[in-house]
Amino acid sequence: MAPQQSPSNGRNRVLVVGAGIVGTCCALWLQRLGFAVTLLDRNAPGSGCSAGNAGILHSGSVLPLATAGILRRVPRMLLDPDGPLVVRWRYGASLMPWFARFASHARASEVARITHILCVLLREAPAATRALVDEAGAAHLLRDQGELYVFQGETAAATTAAKVGYYQSHGIKVIELGAAELRERVPALSATYRHGCYLPDSAFTIDPRALTVALAERFLTRGGTLAQGDVIDIQREEGGAVSAKTSDTTLSCDHLVIAAGAFSRRLASRAGTDVPLEALRGYHLELPARGAELYGPLIDGDVNFGVIPMAGGHRLAGTIEFAGLDAPPNWHRATMLLAMARKMLPTLDGTGAAQWMGHRPGLPDSLPMIGPLPHWPNVWCCFGHGTLGLTTAAVSGKALAEAMAGLQPSLDLSSFRVERFSGVDKLAKVEAR
Repeated sequence: MAPQQSPSNGRNRVLVVGAGIVGTCCALWLQRLGFAVTLLDRNAPGSGCSAGNAGILHSGSVLPLATAGILRRVPRMLLDPDGPLVVRWRYGASLMPWFARFASHARASEVARITHILCVLLREAPAATRALVDEAGAAHLLRDQGELYVFQGETAAATTAAKVGYYQSHGIKVIELGAAELRERVPALSATYRHGCYLPDSAFTIDPRALTVALAERFLTRGGTLAQGDVIDIQREEGGAVSAKTSDTTLSCDHLVIAAGAFSRRLASRAGTDVPLEALRGYHLELPARGAELYGPLIDGDVNFGVIPMAGGHRLAGTIEFAGLDAPPNWHRATMLLAMARKMLPTLDGTGAAQWMGHRPGLPDSLPMIGPLPHWPNVWCCFGHGTLGLTTAAVSGKALAEAMAGLQPSLDLSSFRVERFSGVDKLAKVEAR
């Protein structure tokens, strides 16, 4: 464990809003650097996407969501209710400002820039994650068994070769596999999948919720405070402190960290900043482990949909729906996952399936926000990790804690600054207080 240090500014009370995997990692790293930390959430630690995610710690997911290929599919996304990435048409109009920003990052030069940043982020992520997991005694919840992508159809060979070349060009370890090698690794795999690639540096957790809970318990044993409540306002106090008002109480702190996932936009607006954060709704279906034996995540590389072995069975996950935070779940998006999974694993037993829906926090450039608000330097952001929250939570929290302590961050935070989007301060309500 790293030695504690005293924050250089002498103001060491921190309130982290959000007890998911990102907020919990922020709290632990801040604690390691000598801050007195309170972790606040309306729900128990490890709820939301930190419980329902696919559980994969990716080594190769460095391509941003915004690409020219995705933009060409937008009309289909409005019409195809069963696509891997869909937009509820009634919600589409409200998405236009977000999609306009999204499209601006789909240029080839932007894709290359963002990919380079994500490469650095994912390269630094494992060490930061292991430091916290090992300290929490939760290593038994991780599996270092890589991630297998499989392809089918007439163009599968070319698609696999292109995927392998892409990974290699970005320094990501990858092994190309043929039909016999695929069958050796996954005997239940459909014979229509004859090409694939294996990423040995990826890992996964057999229980995402239990992993976050273990980290939160370590935070508490080290003297951290856990509070429950829903933040309804954020205000300045005399002397430079910050207060977070909940329905039950007001909590005062020297620094406040917004790490509430897809709900962070509402919190940021209460601090006077409008951020272009959109909910990337995800569904999963969890089945008892019958009908197919897996040793690691199995991903259909054409649609980025996967089957992941977990303590509770096989988890089917990987689609995205744009429908906002308040629309009711469309449970068809969960039940359709069984048919998608059976394309890969025809003998998969769907009896006793449990369904779930949650909100991933997505920014138009697929990069998180890490750093202070430009007009309020002791209110910090750590959200917007999209589908990489579990993978990059610890490395993001470490960099944020270092910056808050006045140290040189282990990441170059200029790419993650809040003000990289024009107009994010248009509310400016805090300045008037």
